[in-house]
Amino acid sequence: MMSLNWTMVLTIINFLILMYILYVFLYKPLLEFLDKRAEKIRNDLETAEKSRIEAEELLKKREEQLREARLEAKKIIEDAEVKAREQAKKILEDAENLKSSILKEAEEQKEHIINEAKKELIKEVISLSTFIAEKLIKENLENINQEKIIKEYLEKWK
Repeated sequence: MMSLNWTMVLTIINFLILMYILYVFLYKPLLEFLDKRAEKIRNDLETAEKSRIEAEELLKKREEQLREARLEAKKIIEDAEVKAREQAKKILEDAENLKSSILKEAEEQKEHIINEAKKELIKEVISLSTFIAEKLIKENLENINQEKIIKEYLEKWK
């Protein structure tokens, strides 16, 4: 039985040597690999968390910028609307002033034309009246002259 015990002891020694070799060449590198892998995963998770936090901050910042841009755009539109209303009001006032000045000028031209027409008409009436009076006077003078000639002739014959 002793030989069996030596075999057993040798088997145990072989097993222990195998365990030591496996520990040195396989288990230790495997643990180092797993530790490195765990560390890499931890670092990746930390990096991912930092990136997520940065992304959320960037998203908040972009949302704030977008909100400010919308407010600015709204203000620009409101300013443009106010300016457009003011410009439209000014254009209407200018058009009204132009209309008034055109109407005033047309009224003045009308009065001037009427006055000129009246003056021309008066000249024509005076000229025509003078012509008619001249004719009437001439006729009256001729009638008076004829009567005078006839009276003188008649008196000569009397």
